[in-house]
Formats: sequence, structure tokens, C-alpha cells
Amino acid sequence: MGGLVARKYLYDMLKSNLPLQVKKLMLYAVPNNGSDWAKLSALYKHEQIEQLNRESDFIQHLNKEVENIDLEKELDVLYVIGKYDDVVDESSAKGYWGNRKVKSLPNTHTDIVKPKDADDLSFIVLKNFLSSQEYDTPLKKEVESSTVTSSDFANSVYEKLNSDRLVVCYHQDHVDVAHEQECVKQRMKARFKEHFYAVEVPSFESNEANYFQALVTSTGLRCHVKSANDWKNFMKDRLSQTEARVVFFFTNIANGNEELDVKMAQIIRNLKIDHKNFYALCVGRQNLAYLVHGNRTMSPLNTATELFFPMDEVKLSSNQVVQTLRALKEHQETICECLDNSWSESWSTWSYEKGINDLFWRSILINENGKYAWRNEGYKNIVHEVLGCK
Repeated sequence: MGGLVARKYLYDMLKSNLPLQVKKLMLYAVPNNGSDWAKLSALYKHEQIEQLNRESDFIQHLNKEVENIDLEKELDVLYVIGKYDDVVDESSAKGYWGNRKVKSLPNTHTDIVKPKDADDLSFIVLKNFLSSQEYDTPLKKEVESSTVTSSDFANSVYEKLNSDRLVVCYHQDHVDVAHEQECVKQRMKARFKEHFYAVEVPSFESNEANYFQALVTSTGLRCHVKSANDWKNFMKDRLSQTEARVVFFFTNIANGNEELDVKMAQIIRNLKIDHKNFYALCVGRQNLAYLVHGNRTMSPLNTATELFFPMDEVKLSSNQVVQTLRALKEHQETICECLDNSWSESWSTWSYEKGINDLFWRSILINENGKYAWRNEGYKNIVHEVLGCK
């Protein structure tokens, strides 16, 4: 609850026009939108627990302040999510839809604030956040269109999309793709101008009407949709208004609602078949891989051309690697089988398996010419030891 109290204090200071003595705020697994777990107040009467409920007066009042005060214009805020947190869900810890200042760690609600040593991810994220100068001027961090230059990767994406019409671009955890993604966006925008639309996929939306309305809203266009079918008709209408090539740039296909992501992908596939002027570029991580390879021949995006964002060298300590394996023991058989095959199978063969995917997205594994590869031999030995592969 400390994070909520900190937010309340900062809002009060700003409303009073008092100078802030705080430059940065880091929120570890804070229930910014409340927690269902707080319903335990029905069993355990305690004022603080009651105030953590999603419908509590405190939560409702605090989040109304967001409408009047943009806290992130005054200081830098980082939201940290516990991947295995069963107390505060991701949507609450993230704060609001579209928030990009988020770090996801392989922790529970209790151990995320109890780093074991200096190699613990939860400590490293804090240290980097406090020492990094890039957070001192958050407004200047946004990449201005006029300063973005093209890159080799952006040019390769453009060439592929120009001929193949449907391209997917993957990126791993620990790899910052913000600049490359912006380069791709600006390259497409400069080429297709008014026929280019950027679409951000809502990661934590499970309501169909809200999900597809968010897709429309992110493009900046005005249209009210209530279902996947409404969105399909909206897209078809946009494509029918011109014979020019129309490009949709779908981003943030990461860890959202699987059922709704599949519906969206099926519509994308059908639009490609029915409209020769439809072009789509999709960027994401786990869910995007599933949409391409999850059910093999039945996957809605299995005809897409695959590209990978450039991967800088990622250095993880042995303790950090162990942390990424904590929740993978249930997939021990699948992972060990893959290890025993010495990577003889292609990446697409295994990419729909959750355990292998988790290893890949945590950057222990990399994609090397269409096949899995260890980032280094030490990671391989740790996986064998932790999972008990024979």
C-alpha cells in the first residue's frame, strides 16, 4: 500500500503548487487499480485491506486525480510487475492501458521487494532506474519524428512488407527495441503517409467490445465498434475507400487475451486474402509467436514473413537465469526433450510450447537462423541443473 500512499502524497503536493523534492517514483507490484485479493476484507476486518478493494473510496478518489494531474510530466515513474504475483494482477500494477514505462520481473508479490543479493533482478532494475540519466527528462525521451533516422532493420522490414504484405517482427525480453520500432514506424509513415495507421493492441483487455474499440481508438479514427465483426467491417470500409496500399502497424502483441488476439489475427488474415491493398506489420513477443506457430497449419498468421529485431548482447548472472526457471518445472519433460534433441528441431516446431517459449523470451535462448540456440554454454548447464534433466 506504500506505493498508493506515495502517489497520494505527490498528488497533494502538486495540487497545492508546492515544489516537489522527488524526481523518481518506482512502484513495485502496487495495486494502482485495487486488488480482488482485498475482498479478503470480508473475512479479515482491517481498514487498510478494505481500502485496497477495487471499489474502495480511496482507490476511486486516487485514480480520479489522474484526470486532473499528469504525474509523469512532473517526475519519472516506473511500474514494476511481478509475473507470478497472485495478489496484484498485471493490469492493476501497470496502472493504465498503454503505459510503456513498465518492467516485468519473474517474482511473486512477496519476494519482488526482497532481493537476495546484488544480482537479483529486482535490485538491478532499481539500481538502473536510479542511476540512469535517461529518466531525468522523461518528456525529452520521446523520439521526435524529425530526429528519427532510418536503420538497416527498418529498411529490411519495408522491403519484406512491400513484397509479402504480411510481416511479423519478434523481440525478446531484456532487448530494448523502442528506437528500432520507431524507425520502422517512421519509415512506413513517410512512405504511405495518410494510408498508414499505427494500432496498439491492448494487452490486458478481456472484454471483446473494449478490446476492438481500443484498436480503433489507437488509430486516431472515429468509429464505435462493439464486436470483432464490427471491427472487421470498419477495416473493410477503410480499405474500400481507396485503391492505394494501406498499411496497419500492430504493436504490443505481447501477453494479452489469447482468444481476442486470435480473433484479431483471423481478421487480419482474411483482410489480406480479400483486399489486395491491405498490408500488415505485427510486432510482439509470446502471443505473436503463438498466432504464427501455435496450432501449426491452423494458426491465423502462419503465412506471415518472420523477422527478428536486432539483439544486443544480454548479460545475465547465474542467479538471474535461475530466477527465470522457477515456474518452468511443470514443463520439465518438454524442455528436457528439446535439450536432448540438441536443437535438431526448428524454432517454429517448439515455439507453441509454453516452457520453451518462456525460456526464449527471457533471453536464455535466442533464435539463430530459424533454430533455437543457447546464448552461452553456461546458461545451458544451469537449465540442466535446475530442471534436473538427465
